[in-house]
Amino acid sequence: PAQDKLGLMYEHGTGVAKNWREAAKWYLMAAEKEFADAEYHLGVIYGNGEGFPVDNRESVKWCRKAAEHGQPEAQATLGRIYTVGLDGVPKNLEEAAKWLRMAADHGDAEAQFDLGLLFEHGDGLPQDLEEAARYYSLSAAQGHTKAQWGVKRINMTLGRHSISLEPLPDEDDWQF
Repeated sequence: PAQDKLGLMYEHGTGVAKNWREAAKWYLMAAEKEFADAEYHLGVIYGNGEGFPVDNRESVKWCRKAAEHGQPEAQATLGRIYTVGLDGVPKNLEEAAKWLRMAADHGDAEAQFDLGLLFEHGDGLPQDLEEAARYYSLSAAQGHTKAQWGVKRINMTLGRHSISLEPLPDEDDWQF
């Protein structure tokens, strides 16, 4: 943990001069000891090309290690990577669904929304509007605006309507 913390300090310039290569050095030391947060941080550095050329394969390698060690941010990132594919990393919606579900079950609002989309459209897993609504609802409860619209869309599709407590506007207030 201390090596990862030192990597964070170099990455953000906290108490030391900002230095991506030094950050990567400390992350690598911790990652080689299977410290999941450091594995994830190293994956992000390779994916963003901070201090190094972008290397998507190396990024996915480290994010996968972190995700396999239970790091929720890595699980979400890996799921998003497989949702779209990257140069050197093929799109794989089944793999995306697997990792997004893990992150969603850890409470990641963005992963919950992304998983809702996969369920809604039947991408990478069987279409299931009830599951889509469930994951959208979890995400919406955390304030995710697009998930709130997803819940409304699913409810309309399934014929579930809510009763509004707001009075209808006067005819003069209607705009066409």
